[in-house]
Amino acid sequence: MALDPASDHFVFAAPTRFVGLCCRWPQTDENRARLDRIARTEITDWDAVWQEIERHRVLPLVAHTLHGSPDLPVPDTFRAACKEAARQITMRGLRQLTEARSVEARFVKAGLNPVHFKGPTLAAHVFGSPAFKACKDIDIYVPPDQAAAAMVELTQMGFRPLEAPDGLTPRLQGAILRHMKDLEFIGPPARGQVQLELHWRVSSYDGINRRVLSGLSEGATTTAGLTLPEDADHFAYLCQHGANHEWARLKWLADVAALWETSSEAVRADFLERARARGVLPACAQALHLARDLIGTSVDAQTQLPAVPALLRHAQSHIAGPYYTTSRRARAQRHLGKLWVHWRYMQGWRELPQTVSRFLVSPRDIFALPLPRALDWVYVVIRLPSYIYRALSGR
Repeated sequence: MALDPASDHFVFAAPTRFVGLCCRWPQTDENRARLDRIARTEITDWDAVWQEIERHRVLPLVAHTLHGSPDLPVPDTFRAACKEAARQITMRGLRQLTEARSVEARFVKAGLNPVHFKGPTLAAHVFGSPAFKACKDIDIYVPPDQAAAAMVELTQMGFRPLEAPDGLTPRLQGAILRHMKDLEFIGPPARGQVQLELHWRVSSYDGINRRVLSGLSEGATTTAGLTLPEDADHFAYLCQHGANHEWARLKWLADVAALWETSSEAVRADFLERARARGVLPACAQALHLARDLIGTSVDAQTQLPAVPALLRHAQSHIAGPYYTTSRRARAQRHLGKLWVHWRYMQGWRELPQTVSRFLVSPRDIFALPLPRALDWVYVVIRLPSYIYRALSGR
């Protein structure tokens, strides 16, 4: 089925539409005209626009669009705030990229096979600079059988696990490697305390791991001296990653849209073919629908994509709604929504047990109670009681 123009029925608030159109890379005159119209006729509260920028974590792209569009009717104070915040993000991005190079050099010297994905490395590859993406951390993948050695190397470089500042005991490390997909580290203060996520899986769901990991784990592109996956495999991963997060932040959509826009027609066709081969074409279709509607991404009407109306509506409601909620009922509904989304992305019933099993072990329980492999069943038994306890106690 071709891309359906009728999916425009969902109308986002003016601040969301303004911020979304600012995320297009590269920017176009048509988009600027739409931004001008929204700014002149619909936006009365620029604080609401700022809140949307922060909520979706896309400030560098908004600042870049405003810098290149001096005639847009935007308050000077707003422009100045964007410029200053973007400057700080640029400095952080450069520190992250420098640290990523140091880590890769260390890993390679130790005989490991690191692959960088998303984050500042993706920004350097797609946007030409880490300055155009606000990243909390850098993401590095190593094969599962190299994860323990990578943790040792990071520790020797002065990194420490965020959730285990006193270090990893052998039992805790074993439980983490069995049940988690990544571990967050923080670097030494002398080097800016850069945060790093070490991955040995790309998803908490084994079905997605099998389908996406085969391409992502093989570095094929070099940017800024760092190894990245081939663009088509990176695109497939980014689509599934954003879909797993229900596209609740525009930053994930902006990455997909920029990679699409900066690629030729032949490469785009390869993107879709690779997404089909990896079993993530529905996530890709969802991404391109949303990118066209919110960012103004160029998607040919003849592009062959599956129809995903239910997934599209689900994502639209998450983009439009609050990212965080204090309501227990809303949090419970969100958990059920995530289960529904992952069920929709399963490739057959054989993935159901593996998908459900990932919800039965909590990382918090692992750090609170490191167990040997023989007692892994205890995590399943305590999952619900510990969740209820944390919900009631606010921990």
